[in-house]
Order: sequence, then structure tokens, then C-alpha cells
Amino acid sequence: PNTIRLTYDPKYIGVKETGQNQTTTIYADVRDAKNNPVKDGTMVRFEIYAAPYGCTLSDTINVPPKAPTTEGVAQMSFTSGIRSGDARIKAVVLDENNNPIGITAASTMILIHAGPPYIEDVNDPSTSHLTVFVDRANIWWGLDHSIITVIVGDKYNNPVEKGTAVYLTTSGGVITTRSYIDANGIAIDTLFAAQPYPTIDRYYNYVGMQDPNLGTVLPGPTYYPELGQYLLPNFEEKGVGYPSNNYPGEVGGSVINSKYNTLENDGMAHIIAYSEGMDAAGNSAKAWCENSVVMSEPISRFHIDDSGLVSTLHPGESDTVIVEIWDQNGNPIASGSKITATINPGDIPATLSWTEITTMKGWGKCFYPLIISNAVNPDKPKEGYVKITVRVESMNGNYSGESKVVYISSN
Repeated sequence: PNTIRLTYDPKYIGVKETGQNQTTTIYADVRDAKNNPVKDGTMVRFEIYAAPYGCTLSDTINVPPKAPTTEGVAQMSFTSGIRSGDARIKAVVLDENNNPIGITAASTMILIHAGPPYIEDVNDPSTSHLTVFVDRANIWWGLDHSIITVIVGDKYNNPVEKGTAVYLTTSGGVITTRSYIDANGIAIDTLFAAQPYPTIDRYYNYVGMQDPNLGTVLPGPTYYPELGQYLLPNFEEKGVGYPSNNYPGEVGGSVINSKYNTLENDGMAHIIAYSEGMDAAGNSAKAWCENSVVMSEPISRFHIDDSGLVSTLHPGESDTVIVEIWDQNGNPIASGSKITATINPGDIPATLSWTEITTMKGWGKCFYPLIISNAVNPDKPKEGYVKITVRVESMNGNYSGESKVVYISSN
């Protein structure tokens, strides 16, 4: 033996149970100094020296695996495991005593591809290996935007192959309807707030808003025990300890919605993404996921609810006002809005539970409890009347208002 050259066929394999070849054959061609095949029975040892988890060689008797040459060629099967990636095989020629004689070769990369997009059970959307994330879940209705990120995995949670198509649909606004996965299993698109603007009817009934496998109408994202069903979120809910309606559009709620005045949240868009793949039984199925984005409109309600605020705060006492902000559909203002609160005059010893809020990237809320406390220093007592001034700066509009006066007492 003088030289050894490694080849393999097929050149590309997939992870287990992907419906494509998951085994390749490694050929070690051993030649003498005159480029003739070595004699039959020359032993070649095979080693995996770089591979994703679970890859194996076909010889399970010898450790490490080895095979004899026939017409100068020794061969060994290589099988993928459950991880995609690159693998490399090393081959070593052995003498009659099974000792290496210094003639080795390493294969070029064997590419192990991931499987198709996967959903374990089409009757259970939570088993989908596709996820939709939204960067900002509340955007201004006037050509504002949110980045939509879709990540897709195969049966073994590998990122699916680069170039896999993902299809997106929205019930409101404009979004790219087809995108392609990158090497990390991710597709990134943009949802623009534009016509057609979202309504409750489009949320549930627009084409594409059904389960991609079963064709059933999709529920809202929030569960209401008193109704026993999933509906859209109730932004009119003030929170524990405050009287309010129990679900969107309930009679007596704060907002008169623009459609039917019941179970409402006009202005909320549904987003669905899916990719063609397989289920646990190996049948064709769509891996999919959904999310929702609010497209909020101009502020229709800005109010400081001080109806329960006491007229005097004694040392150690505090009380609460509620700042109410929403648009005509009862939806919160867009993410990135700034709400500030100050005590006027500023030299009277009173404090607030917060002085500035920048709305985060979620759906948001419509009610902001604000606690005012007596902060009189007993060593330097000072009294006086104060008001709370609240300002909002937002794409939805700029507003300001004041609470009624409160006397800060030193005794």
C-alpha cells in the first residue's frame, strides 16, 4: 500500500426518518506505488472524527470499525443520526497485525440535511415546530410596521433546510405572502399597517384565517373561564380590585365598538405562517403558528380617573388614580409611546409610584394605576395642595391633564 483515496455515494444524506436517503457508502481506494490496486484482504480502519450527534458506521463488531479490500477497495456504510450538519471520515491502512502503517486519508465533508418542517399532531397546534414572533405587537395604523420572524424546525429540532418556503397571511395590513428560510431556519418579513385595516370579522373569517390542516376557524388568544372559550384580549379590564367588564364588548363596558357592540376588538390583526412538511405518522402536513398585532388609531379616551381620590393625605398615607388611555376600538396606544407624571407644585413633599412609562413591545394596556403618597419629612414638615399632571406623547396623539387637588398634611 502506498496511497488511499476516500469517496462516498450519495454525497448528501438526511437525518433519520426524513423520507430521503440517510445512509451513504464510504469507499477507500488503496493503491500501491505503481497505482495498482493492493491485494485483496488488505485491512482499512474507518473512524468518524467529526459528525453531528448519533452518526454511526455499519461495522458494529470491530472497535474501531474496519473492512478488507476487494480489488483494492474497502467500503463502509455511514448512517446519519438526528442532527443536521457536516461529517468527516478518516481511513487508515493496517498491516497484517492490524497496526497502522502511516497511510491515511480524510473525506471531504459529508452534508447531512435536516428533515422537513414538522408538526407532531395536526389536531394539536402546540406540537408544531414552527413559531411566529412579532417585534412590536401594537403599531400605529398609519404605515407603521412590525418585524415578523418565523423559525422552523424539523422532527429533531434542527433548523430546516435553507430555501424552505414559508407562507404568511394576515387579516389586516400588508405582509409578504411567501418567504424563504435562511441557514438558521429563520425567515424575516415585515407587516405594514395599511388597508385593509383589521376588523373582528376579518380576524375570524378572512380567507387564510383557518387552521391550515383542519380548515377550522381559529379562536382568539385569551381564554375566558366565564364563557368557556378563547376570544380576543379584554383591554377594558382594569385589574383586580376595580369594577369592569369581564370580556371584550360586554354590555356596560367602557368602549362602544364599531361592529355589533359585542365580543369585540376591531383593530387587531391575525397573522398565520405555515410551511409544507410532515406529521408524526409521516403524512404530509403543514407546520404552522399564529400571532396577533394591534393596529391602534388616534386616542379617543384620555382621562385621569380621580373619582376616589381623598382630599387629604396624612403622613404615611397614599391613594390611587387611574390613567385611562385608549383608541376608538378600546385598544391600547402603540408601543414606544411615552407617558409622564409629575407633582405640581414640585416643592410639596409628595411622591408618585412612577414618573415615566414607555410602552413596551407587547399589546399594551389601557389603564395605568398611579399611586400618590405623602412624603412629609417629620423633621422639616411642609404642607400644601398638589395636583398630578399626566402627559402622553404618542403616534396616537399628544394629550395632558390634571387630577383634582390633594392636600399633603404634616399631621
